[in-house]
Amino acid sequence: MQGHHTREDAKTTEATEQRLLQVFKRDKELSAALGVFERKLGIPEQETVIRICYD
Repeated sequence: MQGHHTREDAKTTEATEQRLLQVFKRDKELSAALGVFERKLGIPEQETVIRICYD
């Protein structure tokens, strides 16, 4: 049944897209918070490396 999209597939895809949007939003918020700390500590942004792992 490859190539056939069921209503269930659409729900799963939509849920995945919603989850990705939440992850990107959270990542953006974390990056913004990190930027605030960098400025307060006087650390150039280029020198800060952070790796965020998602479940």
